[in-house]
Amino acid sequence: MGELNMGNIIENNGTKELFLDFSYLQNVMFKDNIAQLDQIVERLDIEGINTYQEFQNFLRSSMVKQCFICLIDDKTRKVGKKDTKQIYDAIVRLEMNSISQSKFPKDTYLGLFVNINPQTPYLTINSIFETRLKPSPQEFETTIKETQIQVIKYQNQMTPDEILRRSILNSSNISQLGKLVSSFEEEKTK
Repeated sequence: MGELNMGNIIENNGTKELFLDFSYLQNVMFKDNIAQLDQIVERLDIEGINTYQEFQNFLRSSMVKQCFICLIDDKTRKVGKKDTKQIYDAIVRLEMNSISQSKFPKDTYLGLFVNINPQTPYLTINSIFETRLKPSPQEFETTIKETQIQVIKYQNQMTPDEILRRSILNSSNISQLGKLVSSFEEEKTK
């Protein structure tokens, strides 16, 4: 299962997936200007990937070799006007399987700024970037081992039950993910 072990690693038994939710990017943030998403993807400079649609297909057909994730804060924040959801902000770095990773510029990896709602543990993407950080965990990051990617294009595409059943993340391991804030707090008190 998606169990968190002592080394701050979430092991995958081969059946769990990492859900990436693009609904906010395409249906809210860039709703009236999808061409801007193409420009963001183009700037990633992934070989043969020039459009947002190609980027989603690329992710769908890729396997994550390892994923490094950390919560930005140890507290949730409320979003939404009527059904106020509690979400965590998080940063995710992905090292893909060798075929997919070889399409990235040398020594660069995919990064995502995301929100996570523990009740429906998919990663709602707010921002896509590239990082040159080495593919090894920093002390505040949790590692997720090999996993398939499942792309979500719109809210309610899957029931919360199905996501909970298939996602490598769940409410118990989300609350135990590494936190960026704790390192800052420790630095301030030194």
